[in-house]
Amino acid sequence: MKNLILVCLLAVPLTANAQTAKQSIATGEVQPNEQGKLQGALTALRSMVTLVTPGLYTGIFALFVGPLAGLGLPGAPYLLAAVLMAATAVLVMRSATTFRSAAARPS
Repeated sequence: MKNLILVCLLAVPLTANAQTAKQSIATGEVQPNEQGKLQGALTALRSMVTLVTPGLYTGIFALFVGPLAGLGLPGAPYLLAAVLMAATAVLVMRSATTFRSAAARPS
C-alpha cells in the first residue's frame, strides 16, 4: 500500500500539467476575438464537473458496497471514471479532425 501511495504521489504532478496543455491547445484553435468565450466555456464546464462528480462517484461507490456488493466491484467509481475518460478521448480525437476554426486552417 505504501508503494502505491508513492507511485500516486509521483503521478499527480504529471496530470496537473495536462489542464494547462489542453487549454493551450484549445486557445490555438480559436480566433483572438473568441478567446473570452472559450475561457468562459472551459471555466463553466470545469465548475459544473467539479460540482457533479463528487456526488456521482460517492453514489456509485455507495451503490456497489451496499445493494450491489454481491457484484464484488467496490472500484466501480474508478471504472466509471476510466469509461468517461475513454469516451472523452474518442470525442476529442473525432472533433479535432471535424471542427477546426478558421484560425487553425492554413491560408
